[in-house]
Amino acid sequence: MREINTMKSLGMKLGMRGTLALLLLAMLPAAGRAAVQGPDSGGYNATDATVFSFVDLTGAGGGTAVLAGTDDGTAALTLPFSFKFYGQNYTVICASTNGALYFVSSAAACSGFNDFANTDLTNAGPPNDLPAVLPLWSDLTFAVPGAGSVFYQTFGTAGSRRFVVQWANAYPQGSANPVNSEVIL
Repeated sequence: MREINTMKSLGMKLGMRGTLALLLLAMLPAAGRAAVQGPDSGGYNATDATVFSFVDLTGAGGGTAVLAGTDDGTAALTLPFSFKFYGQNYTVICASTNGALYFVSSAAACSGFNDFANTDLTNAGPPNDLPAVLPLWSDLTFAVPGAGSVFYQTFGTAGSRRFVVQWANAYPQGSANPVNSEVIL
């Protein structure tokens, strides 16, 4: 409110053109700033400033599909490299139909839990309190006509590999519009 009042009083002195110019100048820095959260206890930051190109693994993209036709399911995926997350190295991740990746010690840890209920992480951890990346954690399904699946694929050579997991044409509960999301490790 203080900024608006200051702008208003400056605008009175500068006239309509001056007010418009000040308003535009005041808005530009806010629109250009990235939102950054953190660091957290592990030293990680979250930002919306990271730019990357979406890697489409469907069709000619060549990804391997899992969880097609599934609602509230998980699949163990073996990483082609060791991935360090919060100080621990992982070689297995658990991909969920509900837009989440869990870092686990073995493929067996991917069964026996349900994660469709996205919760407030400030009050409770993710299912089974597993370390997780939650790019689009919601009640999603691949068990409807037209739905896709979770795809994954490795790119690059040893030492500079990327592991991509894509949720392609996942349907949010109660929606007729599919969504797409991905994580690149």
